[in-house]
Amino acid sequence: MIIRSVRFKMVAIGKCSSIYRTSTEFDFPETSSGKLGLVKLPACNHGGKSFGFSISGSEVKTSFVRPLRAIEASRMSHVDGKAEKFQRAGSDSNEDLPTNDCNGFAGKGIPQMSTIGNSTNIVWHKCSVEKCDREELLQQRGCVIWVTGLSGSGKSTLACALGRGLHARGKLTYILDGDNVRHGLNRDLSFRAEDRAENIRRTGEVAKLFADAGVICIASLISPYRKERDACRALLAEGDFIEVFMDVPLHVCEARDPKGLYKLARAGKIKGFTGVDDPYEPPLTSEIVLRQNQGLCDSPNDLADIVISYLDKKGNMYDFSYELMETCSFCSLFFKQEMELSLIGLQNAGKTSLVNVIATGGYSEDMIPTVGFNMRKVTKGNVTIKLWDLGGQPRFRSMWERYCRAVSAIVYVVDAADHDNLSISKSELHDLLNKTSLSGIPLLVLGNKIDKPGALSKQALTDEMGLNSITDREVCCYMISCKNSTNIDSVIDWLVKHSKSKS
Repeated sequence: MIIRSVRFKMVAIGKCSSIYRTSTEFDFPETSSGKLGLVKLPACNHGGKSFGFSISGSEVKTSFVRPLRAIEASRMSHVDGKAEKFQRAGSDSNEDLPTNDCNGFAGKGIPQMSTIGNSTNIVWHKCSVEKCDREELLQQRGCVIWVTGLSGSGKSTLACALGRGLHARGKLTYILDGDNVRHGLNRDLSFRAEDRAENIRRTGEVAKLFADAGVICIASLISPYRKERDACRALLAEGDFIEVFMDVPLHVCEARDPKGLYKLARAGKIKGFTGVDDPYEPPLTSEIVLRQNQGLCDSPNDLADIVISYLDKKGNMYDFSYELMETCSFCSLFFKQEMELSLIGLQNAGKTSLVNVIATGGYSEDMIPTVGFNMRKVTKGNVTIKLWDLGGQPRFRSMWERYCRAVSAIVYVVDAADHDNLSISKSELHDLLNKTSLSGIPLLVLGNKIDKPGALSKQALTDEMGLNSITDREVCCYMISCKNSTNIDSVIDWLVKHSKSKS
């Protein structure tokens, strides 16, 4: 007997508990034992992993895959869309296979009929193919990346760079550009306040549908009012709405004025223009804030990399081939190495200044403390260091653990001259290190601002922070001054050394 084709239903592993089918066909030669060994399932969307099979009669038995029906060469497959009966491997019971036809749900668990607004007597129909099924197929998590900022802040430029970057990674995206949607879907809307709100509402609803389809949707709109942006966020599940704030000052945007709109607004030819005679309400808790560094803007590709890195951290993308490359230590002999570091510590400890000094060699008194997080790449020789600068305000400390997982090292920055907050800094550090997910990750403690009067010595800081009690990992401490560049070279040497030891 030769089995010509096998149809499977797969039980998704992980967050998606629903069942889906794949129509992949295989030609299996007959063997005396029926053992097939390892068979690769390229269409099963589990990172190209292989599964073990054994054939018994016309059934396939495996802990991963259940057969719908194995069809012999002399038989023809006939699937008419209805649920088929099938014999579960190792079981004498039959069960109905769920159909993908939404009609199968008619009359079952119907939600309450809508009586709100102008659309009444309507019911939401649920399909058996759910969001997580589509995400398994696409190998990505559907989400909405909402890019907001003033006209001329670079929203559309970032959206295009981000779309290219994700496309190059094999991810399906779609851009909803503020101007583009007004060419069609929203062409009936003016720029009056009520129409601008409706413009955002419609775009948010469309973006939600893209996310539900498993697509990474990039919405690029000025969206000046918090109320409308928050309403769009509320349409999606927690974590599926990622707000990116292009924090570019008005005078910079006006100097760029790529469409000449600021000039027209200043001349009174455009009324209600955001930033001129209509306010822009900046976000208070954006997931990502992109701003200038000392008056200079990173390239669009660099900014896109920040967003892509955030998606990687959040698990929105699967990158099996990249993981294989990372595990190949042989490759590191010939290719550039990359390491990730998380810089944490209380607010105003000097983390952002440290990142700037490492990246540019320069110090500025005008550095703005990080709100949320920033990511910056720094290349030192053959090593590219990805620095995660995490906000130290109380409301952001809960996310430290997530960004410290699987990094090459944790860098904890302490203001050595801030005696009042040393006990809080110590408590936050030890609470973090007690997380099992961070076990064994090397720790570098930096006592910053030693140029200030009253700054602690290295021994005093070690005692105050309880560093000698940390025995489950490598611990190193340097006393530094970002202002005077004291010991910055030693810090860089330590970081580069640990990137090589990891590889």
